[in-house]
Amino acid sequence: DIGGFLNAEKTFIEYLIESGYTGANYDRELKSFYTFYAKEWRTINKPKFVSFLLKDSHSLAKYRVNSVLSLSPHFHRVFGIETGHKLYSALKEPLL
Repeated sequence: DIGGFLNAEKTFIEYLIESGYTGANYDRELKSFYTFYAKEWRTINKPKFVSFLLKDSHSLAKYRVNSVLSLSPHFHRVFGIETGHKLYSALKEPLL
C-alpha cells in the first residue's frame, strides 16, 4: 500500500510541477488526489462481512488509508495536519 501510494504521489507531484501548477491551484489538485485516494478505499463493513475481515491478513480500509496518508508531509501541509492530530506523523521527509 505505502509503496504504491508514494510512487503515485511522487509522480502526480512531478506532473503538477511540470504542468506549471503553483500556489492554491497546486494545493487544490493535491487535495483532490488525496480525497480520491481515500474515497476509493471507503467501505461499509456489514456485520456478516466482519467475520470474514477478522480472518483476512490485510488491514481494514480505514487503517490502510489513514496510515498511508499520515506518512505524507505533503498531505500534512495541504490539510493543515499538525502535532496532536490523529493523522499526524513526525516524519520530516517523504519516504521516496
